[in-house]
Amino acid sequence: MKKVVKRIFIIIAAIFAMVVLIVVASYINHQIQLGKEDELLQPMGQFVDVHVHQMHVYIEGDGDETLVAQAHLF
Repeated sequence: MKKVVKRIFIIIAAIFAMVVLIVVASYINHQIQLGKEDELLQPMGQFVDVHVHQMHVYIEGDGDETLVAQAHLF
């Protein structure tokens, strides 16, 4: 009976280790891919200082109606 419990424990531990390994590998791959994407993304518009942060602002149009889009704090 002890051998069966020990074998089940080993199987569960191996499955848990494989799941952890897959999650860690996926996280590392995700971080690498994010780094590659950052090089490709060039923001349109300009950065404006707001207090201690920078806000990305894209302005299009002139006259009575002007569109301001994609405002993000960095």
